[in-house]
Amino acid sequence: MERARRRRYSMRLSQEPAEKRTRSSKSNEKTLFRSSLKLQQQSQSLSSRKVEATDLEAGSIIWAVNKLEQWGITRGGKYTGKIMTLTLKPTEISRYVALQESIAKLIPEELDRPTIDLTIEVPGGSATRTFGIIGGVGPVSDAHMTEKMLSELQEKGVRLSEVKVQVYSSPPPRTLTEKSIRGLAYLNGVREFVKRGHDHLVLASNTAHCHIDSFESGKVLDSGGRMVNCVTKIAKSIHEEKPSSVLVLGTSQAYEKELYPKEFHSLGVPAIVPNNSYQTQIQNLIEQVKKSPGSCIQDADEIFRIVVENYLLACRQYTAPSHILLSCTELPLGLGPERIAQLEEMLKVKVVDTEVELSKQFSELLAAPKPTS
Repeated sequence: MERARRRRYSMRLSQEPAEKRTRSSKSNEKTLFRSSLKLQQQSQSLSSRKVEATDLEAGSIIWAVNKLEQWGITRGGKYTGKIMTLTLKPTEISRYVALQESIAKLIPEELDRPTIDLTIEVPGGSATRTFGIIGGVGPVSDAHMTEKMLSELQEKGVRLSEVKVQVYSSPPPRTLTEKSIRGLAYLNGVREFVKRGHDHLVLASNTAHCHIDSFESGKVLDSGGRMVNCVTKIAKSIHEEKPSSVLVLGTSQAYEKELYPKEFHSLGVPAIVPNNSYQTQIQNLIEQVKKSPGSCIQDADEIFRIVVENYLLACRQYTAPSHILLSCTELPLGLGPERIAQLEEMLKVKVVDTEVELSKQFSELLAAPKPTS
C-alpha cells in the first residue's frame, strides 16, 4: 500500500527488455548517442577553457587558502559542529565560492566540514531588507546560488547597500547515528539563525523542502510565516510554460517523497521519474559531485548519459517530455552549463537547472517591495 501511495503522483519508468525495443527506436537511439558522443567531445575542449577562466579568480582562491590556514582547517580533518563566522562585501562573494570549493577538496565528506555563518553586507550601509538562507545540504551549490542571486539583484537595479544577506551553511546529520550524536546541536544552531528575524527565509536545497512543513507548522522550528516554499514556485513557473510532461531527476529522498511530482500533480502536469536502478545511479553521482564539485569530467559524462537514457525510456514508455527538471542542484553543478546547453540542443527539450531557478526565486523575493505594516 505504501509503495502504491508513493507512486500515485508520478509515472515511474520500468526496466525495459532490449527485445521489446523496435527497430525504429533503436535507430533513433543510435543517432542520439552519436550526437551525444560528438557533443561530449566538444565539451571537453570547453572544459579546458573553463579551467583557464578560473585563473581570473586567483585572488579569491589565494584569499580562501589563507582563510583556511587562519581557521586551522586542514586536509582530512573533522570539523563537525565547528562554527566559523565570516563577513563579506557583496563584491567579495567570489571569495565565498572559492572557500567552499577549497573546503570540499580538503574534506570530501560533507558532515566533517565546518558550519559557516556568513553575513553579506556593505560596510556602513543602511540595510532595509534582510534575507536568510538556510544551507549546508550542498555547501558548494549554496555558494554558487548566493553568487548568482547577488548578480541578479544588480541586474534588477537593487542597491546592495540596502540589502543584508545571511547564509547559515551547516551540513545536516543524515543517518540515525549522525542524528543521535549531532541532531539536537544542529537544530539548535538553525533555531538561533531563524530567530534573527529576516524578512524572508529560504532553503538552499530542493530536497530540504521535504521537511518544510516542520518550519511552517512550528513542530521543529517556527519561522513565523517567513519561510518561502521555492519548490512550489519553481513548479508553478514550469506549469506556466505548458509542458507536455516533465522528467524529474533528483535525490533518492525527494524521489521517495515525490517532492516535485506532488507539486506537478496538483497543477495537472504529468511527471515522469526513473526506475529504482537508475535512481541509485543518480544518487551515487550526486554524492560524488558533493565530494569533488566541478572537477570531474567523468562524472559529468555519466550524468549526461543517464539524462539521455531516461529521456529515451520516457519517449518509449510514455510521451516525449518537453522539460527535464534537474531537481538536485548537484546535477547541474556536475554537468556544467555547456553540457546542459548540449542536452537541450540534442533532445530538443528545456532543461531546468534548479540552481539557477532557486537563485532567481531568491533575487525576486529580495527585489520585491517590502510590505508595509
